[in-house]
Formats: sequence, C-alpha cells, structure tokens
Amino acid sequence: AIFGKGWFRQKELELMRAGFRGAKAVKTYGILSLWFTVVLVVTALVTLQSQDLATRLFGLVAALVLGYFVPEQALTSLRNRHRLSLMAALPDTTDMLSIVLGAGLSLDQAIARVSDEIRFVYPELADEFYWMTLEVQAGQERAVAFQHMAQRTGLLDIRSLASMIVQAERFGTS
Repeated sequence: AIFGKGWFRQKELELMRAGFRGAKAVKTYGILSLWFTVVLVVTALVTLQSQDLATRLFGLVAALVLGYFVPEQALTSLRNRHRLSLMAALPDTTDMLSIVLGAGLSLDQAIARVSDEIRFVYPELADEFYWMTLEVQAGQERAVAFQHMAQRTGLLDIRSLASMIVQAERFGTS
C-alpha cells in the first residue's frame, strides 16, 4: 500500500542508497511526491475543463500515472548517480586504506584517517565511513557496522571490501 509501513521501509532504503538520510527524508519524499501528483491532477483538471468527459478522465489518469512514476524515476536516477560516485571512489580509497594500514595504524584509525583525506574528493564514501565509524564507536561490532554500510550503499564491491577487511582482521592477516 502506498504510504504504508512497507512503503516507508522501502523508500527509506532507497533514499539511503541515493545518499539521503535522516528521520525526515522519507516523509519529505512522500510529501513532495503527493504534492507533485496533486499539482498534476489540478493542472489536468483546469486545463481540460472545457473538454469532453473521456478526455478529462484520460488527462486525470495520465496525471495520476505521471505523479506516481516521475518521483520514482527521479529517485532511481539519484540512486544511480550516488552509486556511480561511490564506485568511482573505491579504487583510490582501498589503495589509501592499504597504505595507511601498512604504516601501522589500527583499522579504526585508518578508516578515520582515510575518511578525512577523501572528504573533499569523495564526500559520499567519506560519509559512509563516518556513519560506520559512529556505529563502531557506539558499541556495534565492526563486522556488523561494515554489513550495515554495505546494506546502505547496496554495492557488491563495498560488501566485498567489508568482508575482506573483517576476514583479515579476524585471521590477523595484513
């Protein structure tokens, strides 16, 4: 159902994967989508008021369909853009992580350091590292925090990176 609990959970995940977080992100998206649909319906009714009933009904249905699909497409576009920027950041970030870890910093220190270094070039990935670091500082296990980061981004490459780092830490390898 539109605007039901399942809808809110799904949109929250989609908005996170598009780079939008916060308690109000889903509500804002829902309100803007509803507002956009209402504007389209009112515009269709006003524009087509002198037309016959079939044309007005067609215009109303078209406005409702557009009001549903245009925000969905916009969100998909934003999600894809965010995904591409995260993927572009991964090679440089993994190189920096390996260098910093090789220099003797702990994993938490290395992630914080790399996050600070990439903040201006790759702010999206720096934000993801920031949220993961906050989870670890709040007492979450690092493996779980990495899994949450992978889930937030929806990227297989980040999931692989997270698994590799967790396994390396578990088995004590470099």
